[in-house]
Amino acid sequence: MEVLFLPESKIMKVTKELVMLYFRGKCTTAEEAIVEVWMSENPYHGELADQWLMELDEENEELLVELAISKNDIWNNTSQEINNLKDEEPLKNENSAKLTSINFNWTSLAAVLIGINIVAFCFFLYSKSKSVEIATGFGQIQHIILPDSSKVVLNGNSKIKYQRSWDKNPREIWLDGEAFFSVTHLKNNAQFTVHLSSGKKIEVLGTEFNVINRQKHGCVVLKSGSIKLSLPDKKGDKKEIYLKPGDLVETDYASVKQSKVKKAKVNPERYYSWTKGKWTLDGTSLGEMLVHLEENYGVKVGVADDKLLKKRLSGSIPLSDNNPALLIEDIAQLFELQLEKKNNKLILAE
Repeated sequence: MEVLFLPESKIMKVTKELVMLYFRGKCTTAEEAIVEVWMSENPYHGELADQWLMELDEENEELLVELAISKNDIWNNTSQEINNLKDEEPLKNENSAKLTSINFNWTSLAAVLIGINIVAFCFFLYSKSKSVEIATGFGQIQHIILPDSSKVVLNGNSKIKYQRSWDKNPREIWLDGEAFFSVTHLKNNAQFTVHLSSGKKIEVLGTEFNVINRQKHGCVVLKSGSIKLSLPDKKGDKKEIYLKPGDLVETDYASVKQSKVKKAKVNPERYYSWTKGKWTLDGTSLGEMLVHLEENYGVKVGVADDKLLKKRLSGSIPLSDNNPALLIEDIAQLFELQLEKKNNKLILAE
């Protein structure tokens, strides 16, 4: 599946006709992405789309009825034709031709009926079996509403993948990057699973948590509820860690499936404050800030002295509208450092 990067400035107007085409599976890849952004950016849009989907479901039922009627008509008409052939007085020199005609009718009938059944079945299931994949560019934050009304805030340079319908599918998401989840608890206690890299996964019922799943490291912080984190080791066995609100689990993906695991008590807001348009610093090191800057905005900033990376501060930095240059200036000012440019590289120095 092609992964799409969706600049909001290029999103066209979404109409009922376009949404209906989306659920019928007749949109282009670009149109699918546009509709998915539209449904996720406003809860009302999701409700409206659900209403239109119900109308489409009714149309599907009518189509299936029509297909069933057509199938019955074809059967009756073909059967009648065969009976008429049987009722005719056979001529010796035409026996072979008529037998061939009858065999042809039966073969054609079987092919037509099989074709109708396949078309009906595929049309009924197509829109509910297709997966959705959404990706953000550097500095872009995307709000997404999932099929069960759970909510996801997807950070920059991240992507998620899930089934469009969870009616008969498990609640599963595949995450690459960073996201904050608000998971809806269902009456049947259906499990919600977030798949990470190297076989790691998070299992929940209903809760709020932040996940970072990057190439070199991972981090899970629980805001409310409870979750189970499964971590496979070198031997393929699974280590299960249960988190309570305020718990943080960090993993290092550098060399093996599970090289280092750290669990600690933290202020959860520090880890999901980006969903509110700011970075909250709570004894946060400059090194951590620069890692987030590179991962989420694609901008690498170095330091004149490695000792500066351990410098820690508390406070907050506003996340200006996809403007990494302004964000770098704010970081330099907060840490009381000078921003220099050497050999086409940005350097922070005292």
